[in-house]
Amino acid sequence: MTTVVIDIGTTNIKTGIFDDDGQLLDLHYERVNLEVDATGRAEQDPYDIYSKVVASLRHASRVTGGEAEAIFFTSQMHSAMLLDKNGEPLSRLITYLDTRLSLHLDELSLKNHDLYHETGCPPLIIYPLPKIIYLKKILKPDTKHKIAVSVKEFPLLKLTGHLVVDASTASGAQMVDIHSLKWSEHAVSLAQLSEENLPELVIGEKEYLELTSDAASLIGFKKGTPVYPGVSDAGAHSFGVLAIEENTLALNVGTSAAIRLTKPEPQVDRYDMRFFSYYAGNSRWIIGGAINNAGIAVEWFLKSFATAEEIVSDTARIDKFSLLDVEAQLSPPGANGLIFLPYLTGERFPIRDPYFRGVLYGASLSTTRNDVLRAIMEGVAFTLKMIYNALQENGLNASIIHGGGGGLRMKTWRQIFSDIFGIPLLVVREDYEPTLIGGWLHFALANGLISYKEALYRFKEVLQDGANPDPFTSEFYSEYVNLFIKLYNTLRDYSREFHNFTKKHVKVF
Repeated sequence: MTTVVIDIGTTNIKTGIFDDDGQLLDLHYERVNLEVDATGRAEQDPYDIYSKVVASLRHASRVTGGEAEAIFFTSQMHSAMLLDKNGEPLSRLITYLDTRLSLHLDELSLKNHDLYHETGCPPLIIYPLPKIIYLKKILKPDTKHKIAVSVKEFPLLKLTGHLVVDASTASGAQMVDIHSLKWSEHAVSLAQLSEENLPELVIGEKEYLELTSDAASLIGFKKGTPVYPGVSDAGAHSFGVLAIEENTLALNVGTSAAIRLTKPEPQVDRYDMRFFSYYAGNSRWIIGGAINNAGIAVEWFLKSFATAEEIVSDTARIDKFSLLDVEAQLSPPGANGLIFLPYLTGERFPIRDPYFRGVLYGASLSTTRNDVLRAIMEGVAFTLKMIYNALQENGLNASIIHGGGGGLRMKTWRQIFSDIFGIPLLVVREDYEPTLIGGWLHFALANGLISYKEALYRFKEVLQDGANPDPFTSEFYSEYVNLFIKLYNTLRDYSREFHNFTKKHVKVF
């Protein structure tokens, strides 16, 4: 029998239908809306999300004839909204991309190590905890209101009649004790919540709900079909790229980027709060960091400096990133002395600075557009290397990288990552869906359909050689990254002052 895995993202809902061996039989996309504006707002309509989930499951029921062993959810992390006592939305869904709280983080009293050590979440505005505190101040709901700490709760409530959230997704809310996988009393107290306000916290890869008769009639699956709250997209992606051994670093490079190690227990930064620790699922935790500015920085370059590539790509139907890949190869390691701090939208990890903006340093009359492009790509990799340095300082090391995401289609960027990290990089095939397949793996592992050893063997062919580090280039980068870090440290004290000035006088923020 088939298993349906549905992944709710910020721009798309992807649905995969898998057979008992984990083979992807069908793939379906539904576009969802993300509402953004100049204030930093980045919200979604929960009813739009639910309608697209219904459309996705209707498609799946048509393909499967209404027969499925289970429906398994994965989703984006770090979203939040308020619900009334009946589970109807009191607010829009505020996503991790929303930056309106950047001016209020200090007043929310979340910058303490105790909360970080308990929840594994540094003090960042991306998390649901500060969003819920702020929403309560604005909306002043009655005491019987409910909260949602992800995009999942509302569609799950509609499909099953139960308000629940899985521990994997909720562990990215800054509200879960990552050691006990229970709600953090500290965080709940800060948000002035009671148990009545909270969704039920479940181990979503193991515990399931059942499809109600109304939902079954609506989407075409049988009443009582098991519905698993599942895991986070981060937990699914790490498993999907087979980064399930302790020495394997998962790398995802898309609009944003992340690195994660998978471990059998949580671990936090002993020295500062430079990385996260979330529950992945199946008694594994993912430890690492995510950055805002990766592919989005290359897109900015394309829009600002590479209009010719856009024209050629559109007219000749050549992939524009293939053209950029060739250009980046024309600049040597170090981009002829050019450094780019790629923080076009501020940054999360490891610097936690929403006010910093991009800096191009070292430009001269001989600087070329190719140098700018390579400096951008190196700056992204250097930022992730700063997170990896923090992991290493805490005794967390990797000997190989397993990577996925659109950015790793570029050969030059693959080589840059391998050289800067100093370890080999394997990449998944372009036709592979790591988050959906990672969701299936979590379901299969939790239900005894496959073992970790079998998973690594069965899916090993999806990994291909990406790059191997060049010893001389790696040695060069090990020194060059220190200049990158020094440049940021020199400028960081001015970021808020510059932000406040430009907001008042220039109005570009």
